[in-house]
Amino acid sequence: MKKSSLSIAIIIISSNLLLSGCQTGQTKVVAAPEVLAEFDFSIDEGKIILPVQFKGQEYPFLLDTGATGTIFDDSFKDKLGNRFLWPKSATLARGRKAKIEYYRYPDASLGPLKFNDLNLIGVLDCDLWFGSKTPIKYRGIIGMDILKKYIVQIDFDNGKVTFFKGKQEFDLFSMFKPKENTHPEWGEAIQMKNPLFSNKRFFVTGNLPDNTKAEFLIDSGWYTTNALNTKLFKKVKSEYPVFADDENITTDNEASQNRKIVNSFSLGNYEYENIMFQKNNESILGYDFLSRHIVTFDFPNKIMYFKKGNNYDKQPPIHIILGDTRFTINSRSHAVEIIDPNSLAYEKGIREKDVLFMINHYDISSLNVAELMNLPVSADENNEIIFTFKRGDEVFIVEFTKQDLEQNRD
Repeated sequence: MKKSSLSIAIIIISSNLLLSGCQTGQTKVVAAPEVLAEFDFSIDEGKIILPVQFKGQEYPFLLDTGATGTIFDDSFKDKLGNRFLWPKSATLARGRKAKIEYYRYPDASLGPLKFNDLNLIGVLDCDLWFGSKTPIKYRGIIGMDILKKYIVQIDFDNGKVTFFKGKQEFDLFSMFKPKENTHPEWGEAIQMKNPLFSNKRFFVTGNLPDNTKAEFLIDSGWYTTNALNTKLFKKVKSEYPVFADDENITTDNEASQNRKIVNSFSLGNYEYENIMFQKNNESILGYDFLSRHIVTFDFPNKIMYFKKGNNYDKQPPIHIILGDTRFTINSRSHAVEIIDPNSLAYEKGIREKDVLFMINHYDISSLNVAELMNLPVSADENNEIIFTFKRGDEVFIVEFTKQDLEQNRD
């Protein structure tokens, strides 16, 4: 049995990011390109999952602008023919180690979009990428080797991905000219960078406090907190303490130093406050950032377009973590949004739409996101943590004891 702590952590796992206005030259409107394919995806999934056809069946694949190449799960190995290259060691997201084998491209497609112009595809155990506890067995990753030749529009409001025919606009002096916003109907435009050794991936420049500029990978497959590389993470100051989602929740454990709130951040002409970043080997703006907009990647011309979506002004949820028991409240209304029906919190009577307004007799009803994050909470003199909720006109109390937490960890 692991040692329990009666301190709780209040963290934010998504950042209130918006994207800036145009960093390009004059507007020159051109006709919309040809639509090649459209797909629906589940907004509630928290990932962009699309159907790939292979051997007469459809399989769920992740659309991942942060992946250099297309990946098939190792369960397909007996259908892919002979291996082309010896396995190579690779480090996946969040430091996971894996062996990747390489095979010649298979007879597979994403709707009408064929994979037959690929050189090789990678093969690995996708549980190493997604985690073995995900409820759905994802079977692969659609990477930049496929995406790079298209214009890809992701409509997070309606759960739709559209592939347009890509065409690179080029003339002899194009490298000396600012990129033009040729599609103002897609929103504001920002220049993407595709460095020589970036393995087909695209970056944008953001501004951190003290005029610190940083290159951020745009990664639709990154579905955790935005990230800063280790050097930037150490350099950038944080005004609020952040507690890690760790099995031993305390205010001073080592893991709690791996997330921080940055009080100011800007991208293009827009400025934001209180953005959460985690420490990582590279700086990333991921799914949470993108999902606040309707975003269009013109990969051939290295332009990213953004238009306000329904979640443009949405405040991030607040996760209250108590040992292994956790529930999520709305950062404005403080109403419970998510609760596991198998959890101790549910067993003790907490339900969705219950409004939390007191913790250990401290009124939190008027606190904003930053104040909630900065609120130190621990067990009272009776070794208990007490939550007070409202459900309509009813007021009720839920108590968590040390014994509750220890029992929950078995």
